[in-house]
Amino acid sequence: MKKVKSLLEDIKIPPLYRVRQEFSAKPLNDIEKSCLDQIMCIERLKNLQPGARIAIAVGSRGVANIGEITASVVKALKTMGFDPYIVSAMASHGKASPEGQRIPGGFIGPFNKGVFHLAWSLRRKVVPLFIEIPPREDPGFGFHFRPTIVRIHRLEALEPGPGVEEKEVTDLRDRCRERFVEAHRRIHGASSGHVDD
Repeated sequence: MKKVKSLLEDIKIPPLYRVRQEFSAKPLNDIEKSCLDQIMCIERLKNLQPGARIAIAVGSRGVANIGEITASVVKALKTMGFDPYIVSAMASHGKASPEGQRIPGGFIGPFNKGVFHLAWSLRRKVVPLFIEIPPREDPGFGFHFRPTIVRIHRLEALEPGPGVEEKEVTDLRDRCRERFVEAHRRIHGASSGHVDD
Protein backbone atom coordinates (compact mmCIF):
# COMPACT_ATOMS: atom_id res chain seq x y z
CA MET A 1 0.00 0.00 0.00
CA LYS A 2 2.91 2.36 0.71
CA LYS A 3 4.12 1.89 -2.86
CA VAL A 4 0.69 2.84 -4.24
CA LYS A 5 0.48 5.91 -2.00
CA SER A 6 3.93 7.04 -3.12
CA LEU A 7 2.93 6.67 -6.78
CA LEU A 8 -0.19 8.78 -6.20
CA GLU A 9 1.56 11.41 -4.09
CA ASP A 10 1.51 14.15 -6.75
CA ILE A 11 -1.85 13.19 -8.26
CA LYS A 12 -4.94 14.98 -7.07
CA ILE A 13 -7.76 12.44 -6.77
CA PRO A 14 -11.23 13.92 -7.43
CA PRO A 15 -14.03 13.24 -4.93
CA LEU A 16 -15.52 9.77 -5.27
CA TYR A 17 -19.09 8.75 -4.46
CA ARG A 18 -20.68 5.37 -4.11
CA VAL A 19 -23.70 4.90 -6.37
CA ARG A 20 -26.09 2.03 -6.92
CA GLN A 21 -27.91 1.42 -10.18
CA GLU A 22 -31.03 -0.70 -10.12
CA PHE A 23 -32.44 -2.26 -13.27
CA SER A 24 -36.00 -3.34 -13.80
CA ALA A 25 -36.06 -7.11 -13.38
CA LYS A 26 -39.59 -7.85 -14.53
CA PRO A 27 -39.46 -11.42 -15.88
CA LEU A 28 -41.15 -12.45 -19.12
CA ASN A 29 -43.63 -15.26 -18.55
CA ASP A 30 -43.94 -16.13 -22.25
CA ILE A 31 -40.79 -15.37 -24.25
CA GLU A 32 -42.23 -16.57 -27.56
CA LYS A 33 -45.36 -14.38 -27.27
CA SER A 34 -43.34 -11.37 -26.07
CA CYS A 35 -40.98 -11.66 -29.08
CA LEU A 36 -43.91 -12.01 -31.50
CA ASP A 37 -45.69 -8.97 -29.98
CA GLN A 38 -42.55 -6.80 -30.21
CA ILE A 39 -41.74 -7.85 -33.76
CA MET A 40 -45.32 -7.24 -34.94
CA CYS A 41 -44.91 -3.61 -33.75
CA ILE A 42 -41.93 -2.90 -36.03
CA GLU A 43 -43.33 -0.59 -38.71
CA ARG A 44 -40.48 -1.11 -41.19
CA LEU A 45 -41.31 -4.81 -41.48
CA LYS A 46 -44.72 -3.90 -42.91
CA ASN A 47 -43.00 -2.40 -45.98
CA LEU A 48 -41.15 -5.63 -46.85
CA GLN A 49 -42.32 -8.20 -49.36
CA PRO A 50 -43.18 -11.74 -48.24
CA GLY A 51 -40.10 -13.95 -48.51
CA ALA A 52 -37.71 -11.06 -47.74
CA ARG A 53 -34.44 -12.25 -46.16
CA ILE A 54 -33.88 -10.72 -42.72
CA ALA A 55 -30.61 -11.00 -40.77
CA ILE A 56 -30.96 -11.53 -37.04
CA ALA A 57 -27.82 -10.28 -35.27
CA VAL A 58 -27.21 -12.46 -32.20
CA GLY A 59 -24.63 -12.11 -29.44
CA SER A 60 -24.34 -14.38 -26.43
CA ARG A 61 -22.70 -12.67 -23.47
CA GLY A 62 -24.89 -11.97 -20.47
CA VAL A 63 -28.21 -12.71 -22.21
CA ALA A 64 -30.38 -15.20 -20.34
CA ASN A 65 -32.36 -17.66 -22.50
CA ILE A 66 -30.57 -16.50 -25.67
CA GLY A 67 -31.42 -19.71 -27.51
CA GLU A 68 -35.14 -19.47 -26.71
CA ILE A 69 -35.22 -15.75 -27.55
CA THR A 70 -33.48 -16.31 -30.89
CA ALA A 71 -35.72 -19.25 -31.78
CA SER A 72 -38.77 -17.11 -30.92
CA VAL A 73 -37.58 -14.24 -33.13
CA VAL A 74 -36.96 -16.67 -36.00
CA LYS A 75 -40.42 -18.18 -35.54
CA ALA A 76 -42.10 -14.75 -35.37
CA LEU A 77 -40.44 -13.59 -38.60
CA LYS A 78 -41.35 -16.85 -40.35
CA THR A 79 -44.95 -16.41 -39.15
CA MET A 80 -44.94 -13.02 -40.92
CA GLY A 81 -43.75 -14.70 -44.12
CA PHE A 82 -40.09 -13.69 -44.01
CA ASP A 83 -36.93 -15.77 -44.50
CA PRO A 84 -34.74 -15.02 -41.44
CA TYR A 85 -31.13 -16.05 -40.93
CA ILE A 86 -28.70 -15.58 -38.04
CA VAL A 87 -25.45 -13.61 -38.11
CA SER A 88 -22.99 -13.34 -35.25
CA ALA A 89 -23.02 -9.98 -33.46
CA MET A 90 -19.95 -10.49 -31.31
CA ALA A 91 -16.97 -8.27 -32.04
CA SER A 92 -14.15 -10.02 -30.23
CA HIS A 93 -10.71 -8.44 -30.33
CA GLY A 94 -11.84 -5.48 -32.46
CA LYS A 95 -12.05 -7.51 -35.65
CA ALA A 96 -15.67 -8.69 -35.53
CA SER A 97 -14.26 -12.19 -35.13
CA PRO A 98 -16.86 -14.10 -33.14
CA GLU A 99 -14.91 -17.14 -32.03
CA GLY A 100 -11.36 -16.91 -30.90
CA GLN A 101 -8.56 -14.81 -32.28
CA ARG A 102 -5.49 -14.96 -34.40
CA ILE A 103 -2.31 -14.63 -32.42
CA PRO A 104 1.04 -13.14 -33.53
CA GLY A 105 2.75 -15.08 -36.28
CA GLY A 106 -0.53 -15.76 -38.06
CA PHE A 107 -1.50 -18.79 -35.98
CA ILE A 108 -5.09 -19.52 -35.09
CA GLY A 109 -5.82 -19.41 -31.38
CA PRO A 110 -8.41 -21.33 -29.40
CA PHE A 111 -12.11 -20.80 -30.16
CA ASN A 112 -14.83 -19.92 -27.64
CA LYS A 113 -18.16 -21.76 -27.49
CA GLY A 114 -20.77 -18.94 -27.77
CA VAL A 115 -21.89 -19.29 -31.38
CA PHE A 116 -21.60 -23.07 -31.26
CA HIS A 117 -23.81 -23.32 -28.19
CA LEU A 118 -26.42 -21.22 -30.00
CA ALA A 119 -26.18 -23.33 -33.18
CA TRP A 120 -26.54 -26.53 -31.17
CA SER A 121 -29.54 -25.30 -29.17
CA LEU A 122 -31.30 -24.09 -32.36
CA ARG A 123 -30.22 -27.19 -34.34
CA ARG A 124 -28.72 -24.99 -37.07
CA LYS A 125 -25.66 -25.37 -39.29
CA VAL A 126 -22.54 -23.31 -38.73
CA VAL A 127 -21.13 -21.87 -41.96
CA PRO A 128 -17.53 -20.76 -41.27
CA LEU A 129 -16.24 -17.75 -43.21
CA PHE A 130 -12.46 -17.41 -43.41
CA ILE A 131 -11.49 -13.78 -44.11
CA GLU A 132 -8.15 -13.50 -45.87
CA ILE A 133 -6.46 -10.12 -45.36
CA PRO A 134 -3.33 -9.37 -47.41
CA PRO A 135 -0.34 -9.59 -45.00
CA ARG A 136 0.90 -6.06 -45.77
CA GLU A 137 -2.54 -4.62 -44.89
CA ASP A 138 -3.32 -6.77 -41.84
CA PRO A 139 -3.21 -4.69 -38.64
CA GLY A 140 -2.64 -7.77 -36.45
CA PHE A 141 -3.80 -6.91 -32.93
CA GLY A 142 -3.98 -3.18 -33.65
CA PHE A 143 -6.85 -1.04 -34.85
CA HIS A 144 -4.98 0.58 -37.74
CA PHE A 145 -7.13 -0.75 -40.55
CA ARG A 146 -6.26 0.38 -44.05
CA PRO A 147 -8.44 0.23 -47.16
CA THR A 148 -7.79 -3.04 -48.94
CA ILE A 149 -9.43 -5.91 -50.76
CA VAL A 150 -10.09 -9.03 -48.69
CA ARG A 151 -11.10 -12.49 -49.85
CA ILE A 152 -13.87 -14.30 -48.04
CA HIS A 153 -13.69 -18.09 -48.19
CA ARG A 154 -16.91 -19.93 -47.40
CA LEU A 155 -15.87 -23.16 -45.72
CA GLU A 156 -17.91 -26.35 -45.60
CA ALA A 157 -20.94 -26.08 -43.32
CA LEU A 158 -20.98 -28.00 -40.04
CA GLU A 159 -24.06 -29.78 -38.69
CA PRO A 160 -24.52 -30.00 -34.93
CA GLY A 161 -24.74 -33.58 -33.68
CA PRO A 162 -27.72 -35.08 -31.82
CA GLY A 163 -25.87 -35.97 -28.59
CA VAL A 164 -25.45 -34.48 -25.14
CA GLU A 165 -25.17 -30.68 -25.22
CA GLU A 166 -21.72 -30.03 -23.70
CA LYS A 167 -20.01 -32.75 -25.73
CA GLU A 168 -21.70 -31.69 -28.99
CA VAL A 169 -20.94 -27.98 -28.49
CA THR A 170 -17.27 -28.79 -27.84
CA ASP A 171 -17.16 -31.11 -30.86
CA LEU A 172 -18.77 -28.48 -33.12
CA ARG A 173 -16.31 -25.83 -31.93
CA ASP A 174 -13.30 -28.12 -32.46
CA ARG A 175 -14.44 -29.20 -35.96
CA CYS A 176 -14.92 -25.54 -36.94
CA ARG A 177 -11.44 -24.61 -35.68
CA GLU A 178 -9.97 -27.51 -37.67
CA ARG A 179 -11.61 -26.09 -40.82
CA PHE A 180 -10.01 -22.69 -40.12
CA VAL A 181 -6.61 -24.26 -39.51
CA GLU A 182 -6.88 -26.24 -42.79
CA ALA A 183 -7.94 -23.11 -44.71
CA HIS A 184 -5.11 -21.10 -43.13
CA ARG A 185 -2.54 -23.74 -44.12
CA ARG A 186 -3.91 -23.96 -47.65
CA ILE A 187 -3.86 -20.18 -48.13
CA HIS A 188 -0.74 -19.18 -46.17
CA GLY A 189 1.44 -22.27 -46.45
CA ALA A 190 1.98 -25.58 -44.71
CA SER A 191 4.01 -24.20 -41.81
CA SER A 192 1.18 -21.98 -40.47
CA GLY A 193 -2.18 -22.49 -38.96
CA HIS A 194 -1.82 -24.26 -35.64
CA VAL A 195 -1.10 -23.34 -32.08
CA ASP A 196 0.02 -25.44 -29.15
CA ASP A 197 -3.09 -26.07 -27.05
